Amino acid sequence: MMKHRMIMGVMLLGALLWLAACGSQTNTSQGTTSSAPTTVPGARAVHVVIQDGTITSSMKNFNAGIPYTFTVVNQGKTSHNFIILKRISGAAATTPPPNSGILYIVPATQLTPGTTRTFSYQFPLSAEQGSLQFTTHLAGPGGPEGAHIPVNVTKG
Repeated sequence: MMKHRMIMGVMLLGALLWLAACGSQTNTSQGTTSSAPTTVPGARAVHVVIQDGTITSSMKNFNAGIPYTFTVVNQGKTSHNFIILKRISGAAATTPPPNSGILYIVPATQLTPGTTRTFSYQFPLSAEQGSLQFTTHLAGPGGPEGAHIPVNVTKG
């Protein structure tokens, strides 16, 4: 009976460790989003504030290949996305294909009013110099692009 309990205890512990390892993270092609802050030691700090109709960033010039820790604060009264994407110009700017040029996104479900999200991001070496922006909403059939600011990325 004692041996049976020990085996069950070891199996339960193994299952708990497996569940903990799975976690609640969702991997993207360029980074990781999670409910817990993810930071990289030595990363440069970037503070972004989103309000209804505006977005500001403590930095607008970045180097590709260098890690940055973003702290995004929603001071607005509605939920907002935070999106890093390639700048789109011309006719495509008014109706870009879905998800075109998106490098990183924090969905509105994670940026409700008063929420702060922290994540690490490294601009890929393939990022086109001076051709990115931070935005809160993509243009499309539902209306115009949300608040956005251009950012410059140079090869590190």
